[in-house]
Amino acid sequence: MSEKSKKIVTIIVIILVTLGIYSVGNAYILKHNRGDVHEVQRSMADSTVYNENDIVSAMDFVQNHFFLTFRGCKLTALWYPGDETIAQAEEWAAKYDADQAIVLVSNFDVDSSGGDGSLNPDSTYTNWKWILTRDEGEDWVLETWGY
Repeated sequence: MSEKSKKIVTIIVIILVTLGIYSVGNAYILKHNRGDVHEVQRSMADSTVYNENDIVSAMDFVQNHFFLTFRGCKLTALWYPGDETIAQAEEWAAKYDADQAIVLVSNFDVDSSGGDGSLNPDSTYTNWKWILTRDEGEDWVLETWGY
């Protein structure tokens, strides 16, 4: 192998090692700076108002929001409790001047960091509500969440 070939191989190896370290570092950052949504148990009660796609798209939105913003937390359950929340959803829709709203509920665990610092460290939050609204033909928008 010529000297020039050895230099090219060395440069390629250095680039590959650097990319590998960068990838591992990014994976670590993503894992530790995001909410954990890998094992969330989803369920939905029957509804006369929403079809399955309506509920699933709202759940997808909440799960993505949790992943992006609930650092140090693990979403364990997310569900649509049923049409018993329709009156409450209608109030939320009126409040946000939207055609429709949906109420989802979740449980999640918080690690020792306390999430972003606003949650109780080493705790479990249950029956945490997520309020989403939308206008006809539009995607869900997360308006508020909490107890």
